[in-house]
Amino acid sequence: MKYLTNALTGSAGTQVYKFVNSIYTSSMNAEEMGLHNLPVVSGFVKENTIDSYRNVYNSQHKEAKDIYDKFKKYEKLGDDEATDKFTSKHQPTLDFYDETKSIIKEVKDLRDKQDEARVEGDKALVKELEAEEKQLLIEYSYQYNQRQ
Repeated sequence: MKYLTNALTGSAGTQVYKFVNSIYTSSMNAEEMGLHNLPVVSGFVKENTIDSYRNVYNSQHKEAKDIYDKFKKYEKLGDDEATDKFTSKHQPTLDFYDETKSIIKEVKDLRDKQDEARVEGDKALVKELEAEEKQLLIEYSYQYNQRQ
C-alpha cells in the first residue's frame, strides 16, 4: 500500500505515509502520546518560556501606561469635560493600572535580582527568580483580562 501511495502521489504521499505511520507508532505507546510527538504539529507547538510571558506583560503594561499617561495629560490641562469623557471610556484600564502598581514594582525588583544573579553566575537562583516572575506575570495578565 505504501509503495502504491508513493508511486501515485510522489513526495506528498511519502510525507502522508510518514505522518500516519508516526501516529500509529505513537499510539502503541499511549502514555507517551502527545502533541509534541506528532511531526507536523510539533513544529508549531512550543512551551511558553519566560520571554513569552514577558512579551505579553510588556505589551499589556505599555497599553495601560499609555492610557494612564494620556489621562494625566488631560488632568494637567484642566479640561474637566475632556477628562471626564476620557475617564468614562477608559475607567477599567485606569483602575487596573492603579491596582497593579505593586505587581509592576515586584517585577522590576525581580528583574534587578536576576541581573545580579547572572553577573554572579548563579544559574539556580536565576531560574528560581524567573519562576517567581512568571507567576507574577501570569497574575498580571489574568487581572488585565478581567478588567472589563
